[in-house]
Amino acid sequence: MRFTPPVLAVVLGAAFFAGCYPKSAPPPGSVGPKGVEAAQAHAPGASVASLERGRQLFLAHCNACHGYPDVDAVPAAEWPGILVEMGDNAHLTPVERDETLAFVLASRAR
Repeated sequence: MRFTPPVLAVVLGAAFFAGCYPKSAPPPGSVGPKGVEAAQAHAPGASVASLERGRQLFLAHCNACHGYPDVDAVPAAEWPGILVEMGDNAHLTPVERDETLAFVLASRAR
């Protein structure tokens, strides 16, 4: 099968985004004690309350444009960059972005 340049660009673009975007997952639940401890390693001021705010932001904003991302499908080191980009798209303040990041990283610790 032979593709014209515009069709080829669409096909390659779709394959790129399908392969790079983390798969969708059910929304993560509340963070337990192990998650709070993990969050405090990244964000020393993290608390149960701030992690719950991050969870609520995640629930309110991530599913608005795409499915909830599987927080385990992306390496932890990539989440800060993702949250900067997606936080800008969602119009999160820097504090909201940091709380969401702390929640995502805490959610990975089970």
